Amino acid sequence: MNSRHHFTVFYSFNTLLILWFIVKLEFPLRSDKLIVTKLDRIARTAKSGFETVKALLDRGIAVHVLNMGLVDNTPTGRLILQIMLSFAEFEREMIKERTAAGKAIARQKPGYKEGRPKQITPEIIEQIKKGVSWEELGTSRATWYRYKKGK
Repeated sequence: MNSRHHFTVFYSFNTLLILWFIVKLEFPLRSDKLIVTKLDRIARTAKSGFETVKALLDRGIAVHVLNMGLVDNTPTGRLILQIMLSFAEFEREMIKERTAAGKAIARQKPGYKEGRPKQITPEIIEQIKKGVSWEELGTSRATWYRYKKGK
């Protein structure tokens, strides 16, 4: 009997990205380069972003931010990095504040329902129960079967 255990693990993209990141931090190659679209994709706070980029640079991994350029490990490069990370964190916090304020105003309106509005009306549900196909109704197949089974 074989003593090996075989199992399948399902990872989200973010989990795989974190695992790749950990491996690259432990076993970097000189030619490794991390390319991100925006600086705020590296971390949620300026402190953790700076620590992450510094750890990458210290291990010889180049960091290329598409809307900013190559981040270098010079005093000027670190200053620019700190400033840009601070602005990214500030922008994120402002978005959260504006979203919360908008939701608070919307909650005061009569008839407010949070979330996406229902696309399926009672008339469509009746047609589904009568046997009208999902193509004719313009719904997805999954939605059609969900209501056909009697949701």
